Amino acid sequence: MSNGTQSLAGKVAVVTGGAGGIGVATVEAPAVAGAQAVLADDTAKAAAEKPAAQGL
Repeated sequence: MSNGTQSLAGKVAVVTGGAGGIGVATVEAPAVAGAQAVLADDTAKAAAEKPAAQGL
């Protein structure tokens, strides 16, 4: 990547609390860098909807 970010292709990022505002941003960063992002949250509906709304 030319922006100084390390490629995370082939890696998996697991984020807990991923449905909240900071959690969604935390999931977004490794996903943009090429990782498979897995999020966990105690609110299953929000965990599915929020990242999907951002195209993640």
